Amino acid sequence: MTPRPRTIATSGKHTCALTSGGEVACWGAGQLGQLGPGIDENRGAPVKLPEVRGAIEVVVGNSASCALVDGGEVICWGSPRSNGAPGGALWRTRKLGDVVELAMTAYSATICGRRRDHTVACIDPFGDEANAVAVVVAGVDDALTIDTKSSDFCVLRASRSLECWSSYKVRANQVLEAGVVATDVVDAAVSGSDHCYRTAAGGQLCGGYGEYKAVVPSQGPLWKTKIPGDQWAEAVDYVSDLGIQCVRDRAGAVKCWGSDRYGQLGAGRFAYSDRPRPLFAGRKDIAGIAAGGTTSCVRLVEGDLECVEHRYAYGDEDVEVAGIRGLAIGDSHSCAIVGGEQLRCWGMNDDGCLGVPGDIDGLVRVPGLASVAHVAVGMSHTCAALRDHTVLCWGNGDAGQLGNGRYHDDDEDAVDPAATDETVRSTSPLKVTGVRGEIRDLALGDEFSCAATREGLYCWGRLTDQVVTMEDVVHDTPSLVSSGDYTKIDAEGDNLCALRADGGLECTGALAEVVSDLSERYDVDAYDELEDEPEPFAFGGPLWTMVDFPGKAVDVAVGESHACYLSDAGIVRCWGENKEGQLGDGTTKMRTGYVTVVDLKDVVEISAGDGHTCARDRGGQVRCWGAWTGPQSYAKIDAPATVVGLAPYLGAGDLDAPAPAEAPPSAK
Repeated sequence: MTPRPRTIATSGKHTCALTSGGEVACWGAGQLGQLGPGIDENRGAPVKLPEVRGAIEVVVGNSASCALVDGGEVICWGSPRSNGAPGGALWRTRKLGDVVELAMTAYSATICGRRRDHTVACIDPFGDEANAVAVVVAGVDDALTIDTKSSDFCVLRASRSLECWSSYKVRANQVLEAGVVATDVVDAAVSGSDHCYRTAAGGQLCGGYGEYKAVVPSQGPLWKTKIPGDQWAEAVDYVSDLGIQCVRDRAGAVKCWGSDRYGQLGAGRFAYSDRPRPLFAGRKDIAGIAAGGTTSCVRLVEGDLECVEHRYAYGDEDVEVAGIRGLAIGDSHSCAIVGGEQLRCWGMNDDGCLGVPGDIDGLVRVPGLASVAHVAVGMSHTCAALRDHTVLCWGNGDAGQLGNGRYHDDDEDAVDPAATDETVRSTSPLKVTGVRGEIRDLALGDEFSCAATREGLYCWGRLTDQVVTMEDVVHDTPSLVSSGDYTKIDAEGDNLCALRADGGLECTGALAEVVSDLSERYDVDAYDELEDEPEPFAFGGPLWTMVDFPGKAVDVAVGESHACYLSDAGIVRCWGENKEGQLGDGTTKMRTGYVTVVDLKDVVEISAGDGHTCARDRGGQVRCWGAWTGPQSYAKIDAPATVVGLAPYLGAGDLDAPAPAEAPPSAK
């Protein structure tokens, strides 16, 4: 059995490596502090942690990183949970005992260690030294190695038994008992993103998130099993997760390839731009813009369509549609109002959201519709408003988003018992009744639909009751959410923002709730810049009301976890999540207050996708920022590239040298 030295580790979003002298450097996604204390943004080049000295091993999870220091001390930084607040100072503990090998699960910062006496101990909660309690795995006193498989920890014992236990038992402080996975095992190791083991009979099995499956037996160290053939010979360490792979070669250099969305390859670049970048350069005939999902489109004066697929495409060829007068771009399907005020749609036809049944290839005319004034698309449903202010919806309606009085919920007993998959879905437009007043705009989230009128804001589907219960409530027919004259609305996911005729702006959904709660979740002592950012919302009425924002809002754009508004002065300001630069302020720092998008002026229109935003100025130029808008928007490197600015780790002889000898336990 030849264990790898574990000098590099990756979560797929960020990577860490040991440097000469036992220091640690990290790069990639860093909003939760996983690159080091005081860092809350992504970095495309290694960031050294000067506080960590004498490290002999590095491990990472999605939101945190840890180093094992010679002598058994464990040092960690980052957030204990992927959806938590950024970590503050380094967290140090010796409660695991005399640890010689460390393991950490991906989805929580739960850590376990193999001790010098071959027992195993685990600890949680991360970051709370006072309350952290080390729990010993019962009955294991002959552990040879410790590794992770998905959310489980696994040990190979001297008795040749491979045994695993769940990290969630550690988090719940339950008694840790390992279950036997296989017997007569002679080697076990993580290779790439799989955990593999070899039996005495020569069989070899590997498994990631599923069960172990037999693979072709390989020669040499088991951890090299998944390494591409051209990298195998020179590799002295190897990690892989979520589309990125890294090796440390015999010269001590780290080389990575694969996805570089957050700079996790250490190549000094990103798949996003955190400030506006010109798109559709040279066009002077742009009449409008629309963004959705990972796509940005422009509607030209003559009615043609041009789109940039930042990541995904609906098909092998661009859809050709002419005479466009209105446009709605979604995650997986889109629609355009064309000459004669008819409706054309394209993309995936989940649940009949294109307005016709069956698999569709290319452009389709939604039958029975004429005089279309507004169109909006959701995740798997579509709505249109006609010139006579009739509203029609089609596609998936299992949350009531079609407004036809039908819905169903598998998690609830007391909901429309007559509803079935067939009755809550429609492949043809259904008339929605109950919306009053002149319709100004439509907006669709994943599970709701809304219409802005002169009389108020009407919505139907699954919405959050912001006033009383703060729980999801299903409106299977239109409900007047708020009275008043509304001129513009936009939605994405479960977020909605509505613009009043007087320039006031109101929002609801996870965006409003989470952003208003961010200052409580953050460690403001470590991230004191947040103290200067006023919370943008005031609770009151059925929606959160935006307060203290400069200027009068004339347009609004909503993303999956961020939003922006356009002021009457032509300035764009944004707030919310910012891990891919979708706020356009030149950083990737999350913001609880409004920040001004840099390098923009005289803007007349804005639109947002899941994680990016676009703006059109008075001169017709379009600029976009955020996810998949960077110069290397596809951000995939197939050939190994050396991580820039990272000194080689020791030398080949040191890397190949065996670990300090330990007294082997007797087999039982």
